[in-house]
Amino acid sequence: MQGLDEIKHLGPEFCGHGRDGGFPSLEVLQLEDMTEWLEWSGVTESHFPCLRELSITRCPKLRRLPAITSISSVHMSNCSDLQSLPADLTRLQRLEIYHCENMVFPSEGSGLQSLASLKHLDVENCPKLMSVAETQAVHLPVSLQVLRISSCTDPSSWVFKEIRFLTSLQYLQISECMNLKVLPEGLHALPSLRSFVVLRRPQITALPEDGLPATLQCLSVESCPMLHERCKEERGLDWHKINHIPTVVIDGQHLQR
Repeated sequence: MQGLDEIKHLGPEFCGHGRDGGFPSLEVLQLEDMTEWLEWSGVTESHFPCLRELSITRCPKLRRLPAITSISSVHMSNCSDLQSLPADLTRLQRLEIYHCENMVFPSEGSGLQSLASLKHLDVENCPKLMSVAETQAVHLPVSLQVLRISSCTDPSSWVFKEIRFLTSLQYLQISECMNLKVLPEGLHALPSLRSFVVLRRPQITALPEDGLPATLQCLSVESCPMLHERCKEERGLDWHKINHIPTVVIDGQHLQR
């Protein structure tokens, strides 16, 4: 569904009535460019028993979503008034949140930790989600295998402190976090990490003192001028921290092994 500019509320009538109500075979639902849409309510999992993927893009006034617990993938983009995700998304495996500036964690919750099946998390430019009060304990699920963090302006964000506990993490990308001056602690101890990508972080001065994990197969660094100098083959001050990695790419150039 796209461009339904006059719709403000979606209720049970969206799914029909009676025995034939709902969408019993629908697996993917995309809602885009609904500029006046405020609320979606009165919907349960029984209306979408087979729904696996939900994508909502450029719906700037949407404030909340219904709980459809069968969903395994959620994509939210440019929904600036959306304040939180529904609870009980216990089957969610993939979550992408881009430019949702007002999204926050419920004060009584523990962040994303309750998403016990989550394997892939991608967050870009969600400042309130990345910055929480020190009194609120927020955690990432240890099930995560892929984590991408982009445009986080808070260098002390909880998310950077949580990375060290992600024992299943295989892919980590941190990009355009302009105020971040040091990489997260504990990277060397991540037992499953295979790929690490650092993009457009001009203030990063060096790789962590403890180095990178022995399991790492690929390191990619782009537009980080100080890291570029320190990672130069044989001569760079951080060369000894990366010379065990089979594939190292600095600003598009593969270092000779």
